[in-house]
Amino acid sequence: MRTNRLADDDLRARARRLVSGDFRTGDLDRLFLGQRSRAHGCACFREIGDFVAHRDTREKGIVTDVGRDVFTSVDVWSMDMRGLKPSAADLARAAYANLRLASNEQLQEGCGCRRAVAGNRLRTALSKLEAGEKPTEAELRVLRYLGNRFIWKPAFTSNQLFTEFEEVLTRNGIIASDEAAQLGSAKAFLSLYALALMHGSSLLLKDNHRARLFAGYANRERRLEVKVEITFTELGTPLMAPICLFLTDLEPEGHTLTSSRLISGCLLIIGPCRWRSGLSADLPRSHDCRTGRRCQSNMVTGRPYAIVMRRPSFSNAATTAVSLHASSAP
Repeated sequence: MRTNRLADDDLRARARRLVSGDFRTGDLDRLFLGQRSRAHGCACFREIGDFVAHRDTREKGIVTDVGRDVFTSVDVWSMDMRGLKPSAADLARAAYANLRLASNEQLQEGCGCRRAVAGNRLRTALSKLEAGEKPTEAELRVLRYLGNRFIWKPAFTSNQLFTEFEEVLTRNGIIASDEAAQLGSAKAFLSLYALALMHGSSLLLKDNHRARLFAGYANRERRLEVKVEITFTELGTPLMAPICLFLTDLEPEGHTLTSSRLISGCLLIIGPCRWRSGLSADLPRSHDCRTGRRCQSNMVTGRPYAIVMRRPSFSNAATTAVSLHASSAP
């Protein structure tokens, strides 16, 4: 008991420095590590604490879970362009992944029902097809929508992380309620800390496939973010899908960072740090992923926002590239 009190006293001292404007990455390391086991259900806070403890390869947590669902979604959606034919099992796993990824608004618009109803209709449709029975039109609508889409969203945002950081510190008595309002000055530092912490890590996806996480700002809003680099090699030329898993509200000016996270207790800030944006693929010029017109990105926003792309048809026509860009929810 005395050890816990001493540990919390140390965390309080570190939090006081943070509140006063004395920003140190070592303090954030200890604040996350010392409270990740008592995060009160705050999944974003717990995730960053787990990154501090096990940074090299992430095998569990919300970033890994969302990353695996996004990988499944784009894997099945892109099979046509990679010369593969999706099986019934592939469509089923994509549908379940997309059910988890889609926003409530997307499900209502695409499936015509709420999330719980969509889940029930999806399970019923798959069971009927397996038994050789015909699903109802309502069940088929859900299956077609969820099995024939590429949907993605960030695992969490900097706003969610900051809200949970404040909540955990307050509920654990590390800061007083009247000090919480002063934490706002540390929000940008907390966002940069999370970016630098996640940059260079990797996620363990399907069949021991590892996907690299990297920081940058290659999105329409020019917001600093962390993307996962998903790559397929069936075409000879790699098909690359860098997809955002952590999105901040920071612009790169004055905030770009290097991969060296901790230098004399500070973040090294340099710029710029960029990568090739989007999903690069050899696609026919005559096919838009939604409308049949020339390829354009498809923006569907919700809370949290996600991007949806339908599976296109392909031929051996002249080629161009399609790019996906992040767009924040209203």
